[in-house]
Amino acid sequence: MIVGVAHTALLVRDYEEAKQFYCGKLGFSVIEDTQLPTGKRWVRLRAPGNQGSEILLSRAVDDQQRASIGNQTGGRVLFFLHTDNLDADYKSFRSAGIEFAQEPWNDIYGKAAVFKDLYGNRIDLIQPKARDGASHQEKPVQFERAYSKAPWETEVGYCRAIRAGDHIYVTGTASVAQEGGVFAPGDGHGQAKRCLEIIEKALNSLDCDRTRIVRTRMFVTDIGRWAEFGKAHREFFGENRPATTMVEVCRLIDPAMLIEIEADAVAL
Repeated sequence: MIVGVAHTALLVRDYEEAKQFYCGKLGFSVIEDTQLPTGKRWVRLRAPGNQGSEILLSRAVDDQQRASIGNQTGGRVLFFLHTDNLDADYKSFRSAGIEFAQEPWNDIYGKAAVFKDLYGNRIDLIQPKARDGASHQEKPVQFERAYSKAPWETEVGYCRAIRAGDHIYVTGTASVAQEGGVFAPGDGHGQAKRCLEIIEKALNSLDCDRTRIVRTRMFVTDIGRWAEFGKAHREFFGENRPATTMVEVCRLIDPAMLIEIEADAVAL
């Protein structure tokens, strides 16, 4: 009996340009690339999640086949790709210059969008609904990192902020000036304000802002100056007050630094 679909052929103009698109932009992997005696190649691609059938790249060899490149289905959808995070893939594909024929929408079967490959073939990107109506997630939570290009990130091995699904965690942030060095030496209020501005910049790079912060942690070198730090915190958040903690520490990495702040956010 038939046990499954092994490969789906994709007519291409050139093996390498097709690999560049499907692997370089969509994240597919090359499972096999074998030179055949006929001069053709046996090139198999597999989706990032390692599910479903593979794509077999088939180079067009005559005018009739070349005329069908990009229109194997007469204008209908060629592939239906499942994702566990359509919003993240949509953002990534847009950044890679991929053209979308239909923007994301919600349907009875889940969330979907339609984009085109390098030849114009239409491809459905679908995040299916689970049976209970919740979003279907089979793979682990996806991670996205933001960097500030500070030298310490490389030396210590960390990122400015990391997004894990809907949760964002911002590294402990000190009052560093734009040109380097400590911002506002001796000024507790000014340093706290600068820390929070840097935090929001990191959040913005991950499509979030201060209104989504749920918790802050303030590490200060002199708890007696709590009112200065607290004033900057209050002014920054206004009515969008997060949970917070303020604790005294013996010192920070630079003696001129009076405060360091961590933040957690939820970006729904």
